Amino acid sequence: MFTRVRDSSTSPASARPDARPDAATLMAEIEREVRERRRSGDLPADLERDLDRVFESVAPPGAVGTGFEPTLERAERAAFVDPVGPTDSRFPGVSFLRRILRKLLAFYVEHVVRQVSAFGVTLVRSVRLLGSRVSALEARSPALDPRVRQLAAPLEADLDTSQWVPLAESLLGGASGRVLHAECGDGRLAARLAEIGVDIYAVDPRDDAAARADELRVEVRAVEALAHLRALPQGSLGGLVLSGCVDRLPLGDLDEIARLAAGALTAGAPVLVLGVHPGHWARSRTPIAADLAPGHPLHPETWEWLLTTHGFESAESRLGAAPAFDAVPDAASDANFRRIGELLLGPETFAVTARLPRVATA
Repeated sequence: MFTRVRDSSTSPASARPDARPDAATLMAEIEREVRERRRSGDLPADLERDLDRVFESVAPPGAVGTGFEPTLERAERAAFVDPVGPTDSRFPGVSFLRRILRKLLAFYVEHVVRQVSAFGVTLVRSVRLLGSRVSALEARSPALDPRVRQLAAPLEADLDTSQWVPLAESLLGGASGRVLHAECGDGRLAARLAEIGVDIYAVDPRDDAAARADELRVEVRAVEALAHLRALPQGSLGGLVLSGCVDRLPLGDLDEIARLAAGALTAGAPVLVLGVHPGHWARSRTPIAADLAPGHPLHPETWEWLLTTHGFESAESRLGAAPAFDAVPDAASDANFRRIGELLLGPETFAVTARLPRVATA
């Protein structure tokens, strides 16, 4: 089913004939195939909903239902305890003995079951009331409101990573493990790193970003950067690139990303943060992107401080170019105008690099 996708992958791990696909690579291939089938119309939405309902009917309690309401509904159904136990048995005489024991203990079992069922139903209802209050609070916070979180910033508003390709190649070209790009946007930076032999994969929650990355044969998963970092094992990455999400997430999420990055990287592994400079962000964002952003970019100095606080070392900032102006015929005037633009407008982007300390050898 996924032969075509695996054969066309540019990932070095999948290019080696003796390499065994890991779970993350396999899931990325499955998600890519699902996206392609959705775009082609081979996988209608009704079929996916029917499959979800069938799986939910046979799955054990708690195995499915990531939403709050579906989980409460399953808990409410599980709160009822059946006091009548089975009596069938393959051994002769055991069924008769079980029926006698059920009749003898019925008064006691029913008494306990009534109390347990009442406690379970009351607990579920209390959680439901608490959930409604939390939902009301989330609806008043632009950073937590689920209706706002479903609105993704346009892909065109992302940072142009082309000017930082040489820096990324020099920093991550010798990475000893898998490299993650979160969020990858159009996937061009990840594709370039894959071309020079970096074992890289990417995450981006936006469907249009995943579709662009699919065209470049980048291994990408449609998941939020913070959620993916939370699920990574300790020391599972040989390098990390952060972009896109660093321009939009609230301050608390950015601090958690820096902390999780330190845990997910191996000793001595590098991290590269690519962001829009705060001074340029307010001028360059479209009204839609600015209004839908739950947070705003941080200054490169702040990123240096965050990374250093969470255990990184050798943090260093690099500033991108200032906005380009139309050339003026007079060379001296043109140079003066460009210098004035640099002083007034400042750089458009920045890059921050850092590394985890290497393990000291005895």
